[in-house]
Amino acid sequence: MAYIGNSPANVGTNTCIKCSETKAANEFHKNTTYTTGLDSRCKMCKKAAHKANYALNRKSILANNKAWRKNNPNKAREIDERHRLKHPEKFAAKTAKRRYLYNASSINLNQGQKVEIEYLYMYNKIMPGAWDVDHIVPLNGETICGLHIPENLQVISHKENRMKTNKLEAA
Repeated sequence: MAYIGNSPANVGTNTCIKCSETKAANEFHKNTTYTTGLDSRCKMCKKAAHKANYALNRKSILANNKAWRKNNPNKAREIDERHRLKHPEKFAAKTAKRRYLYNASSINLNQGQKVEIEYLYMYNKIMPGAWDVDHIVPLNGETICGLHIPENLQVISHKENRMKTNKLEAA
């Protein structure tokens, strides 16, 4: 019987079929379909192949992911929640940055501007349907950052706000 990689007797190492290097078993993913119990490609080669595939098929992969999330909202929410719980430091940093941007732009507001902002949020709460207070120029945009001031706020539908994400709308 011919084996790809190493024989089951030598489970401490395995040979990658892509780079032909013999590496320690912990440098391969487990795969019980192979006689060695390890994948035929090392983690580095497999990662490089996935990266190349993603670069070639990025648009279709993102479209498929978006369609799946739309068709499976509860499962997507569960996955997002597990990710949030697994990486609390990422979400804490994101929240802290957003809070800083809110507070930094609120320092120089006069009392009238603060009341105007409060009014927008109160108005948003009493409106029927799903509405959001949106920053016209995003607080944390890719090319430009807006301020948390009345002139930069608008009440738009929740759906519109989610489609806009963190991008500046073209006027």
